[in-house]
Amino acid sequence: MPEQTNNKNHDAEVEDREAEMNRTLFLRAFDEKTTEDELYELFLQAGPLEKVAIIQNKNMAFITFRHSVSVPYAKELFSDTKLHGRFLSLDFRTGQYPRWQSETSQAK
Repeated sequence: MPEQTNNKNHDAEVEDREAEMNRTLFLRAFDEKTTEDELYELFLQAGPLEKVAIIQNKNMAFITFRHSVSVPYAKELFSDTKLHGRFLSLDFRTGQYPRWQSETSQAK
C-alpha cells in the first residue's frame, strides 16, 4: 500500500511542476543592475505573481505567475520593453523542473 501512496505523491508532484512551468516566463540577457523587486513590479502589470527569481551569475531569471493566462500576455506586453537600456528577452519556460527551486524568492 505505501508504494501506491508514493506513486500518487510523485504523480501529484509532476503535475505541480508542469503547472508551474506553464505559469513561468524565462528572462535572459538583462542588465546586471536589474533587481528582483524591479522585475516583480514590472511583471505585476501583466497579472498576479507567485515569485520572481534571478539566478545569480547567470544573467537569467524566472517569473512565475499565479495564472497561466498571464504568461503569453506578459510575453506580448513586454516584447519591445527596455529595462536599464536593454530589451527584455523573454521565452516560455520549457525543459526539466528547475534546480533553482530552492534558491527562489517568494512573492512579496
